[in-house]
Amino acid sequence: MIVVAIERLAEVGLQDGLGWEDIVAFCAGAITVLTLFGLIARSKAWEEFKDFVQWLRKFREDWDGEPARGGRDHTPGVMERLNNIDGEFKRNGGKTMKDSQYRTERAVNDMCVRLTAVERAQRENARLAIENVNVASVNLEAIAKTLDQMGVDPPPFSEFATPVHTDTVEIHTEHVEINTQEGK
Repeated sequence: MIVVAIERLAEVGLQDGLGWEDIVAFCAGAITVLTLFGLIARSKAWEEFKDFVQWLRKFREDWDGEPARGGRDHTPGVMERLNNIDGEFKRNGGKTMKDSQYRTERAVNDMCVRLTAVERAQRENARLAIENVNVASVNLEAIAKTLDQMGVDPPPFSEFATPVHTDTVEIHTEHVEINTQEGK
């Protein structure tokens, strides 16, 4: 059908002059086109199209960024923002996230070393305390025997003169507080 219309237009042409039929046809076509545009402009589809164009314009502004103007700072575009974010993941000896993560990791490792030393010292202190109790227990038994041989009644503390076994002693280290300030 389109081919037929194109052939018909080629046959008519304007070689014979511009007649009133041509003017009426032009006006009818113009009225049809304007009516069609009017109907589209009033329809919901037109509103959706305008919303889409407005969204596309805002997206483009966000993507490209905006220069500084009358009371507003420069707004960076998406690529500039991504470049700034990418810079946060590289160490530069300053205040990037990577530098902060490195400092935190180093501080945690230092605290682990200190905590291990504290736990080791607690275990050694517990072992020495048990050893001291056992030595005191042996001494109390010796004193009690000596007093018994002398015919003197042993004092009441002799009932506590029992050795401590290391397998019954528990060492709790979960509530240890470490002071991280220097000089204390």
